[in-house]
Order: sequence, then structure tokens, then C-alpha cells
Amino acid sequence: MSRRRPKSFTHWVIGVVGTLITALVIYQLRIYIAEHRLERDLSRIEHQLQHNLTPRIPAPRELSPKEIAAQQEAARRQAEIDRRLAADQAKAAAEPQRKEGAWSKYFTPTQRCQIPESQRMVEVCQANEAKRRARFEAEWADGERI
Repeated sequence: MSRRRPKSFTHWVIGVVGTLITALVIYQLRIYIAEHRLERDLSRIEHQLQHNLTPRIPAPRELSPKEIAAQQEAARRQAEIDRRLAADQAKAAAEPQRKEGAWSKYFTPTQRCQIPESQRMVEVCQANEAKRRARFEAEWADGERI
């Protein structure tokens, strides 16, 4: 058997460079195909999401005069309810001020209680005020507006 003669260095370099270029081309082709598949799948998913998530809006239709009247009546009733609620809230907000004003008219401390001479006098005035406050609260709760 005859031995093969080794290739020249130039042939060997050309073979290695050719192999490397072929490997690089195949690698780049595989990356391109993978990116193309990903983009296609993503666009398909986005398309499905857009069609599944967008609400179906029915075509507008003409309302009959009865339906228009019913809507107007419902709006009028709701406005009346809103007006009453606002009036009730305003009244409830003003109630504490009215109560304090009534208390001021109901009870005025005496001159001796405004400037007490001793600790004993302070205690007597506080007890008197507490008793009068309890009576005022009971009358206020019973609806006797003072």
C-alpha cells in the first residue's frame, strides 16, 4: 500500500477556513430561522390577544320614544335621590354646630365659676356643668330642640 502524501500547508489552511466559513454560515442560518419562528409566534399570539380581549361593542340602535322616556324618568328620579342625600348630608354636617349653639344658650357658667376662687369651687362648678350637660343631652336626644 502506498502512503498518502500529506497535503500542503496551503491546502490545509484552505480546508480549515472553508470549514469555519461553512460552520459560521450554518450557525447564522439557524439563528435566522429561530428568530423568524419567534417573531411569527409572537405576532400570532398578539393577534389572538387583541381579538380575545377587545370587547364586542354592539351596533348602536335607535331608542324608542318609550325607552327615551323611561331613561329620562330614571335620570330624574336619580337626581331627586342625589338632591335628598346631599340635603341630608348637609343637615347632618350642621347638626354638631347647632347642638353646640344650643348648649351655649342652655348653659352659661356663673361669674363665680368663670373665675373660681378655690379648688373646691372648681369641683362644684364642674359637677354642676356635668349635671346640666346630662340633662341637656337627654332633652336633645328626646327631640326637644332647645
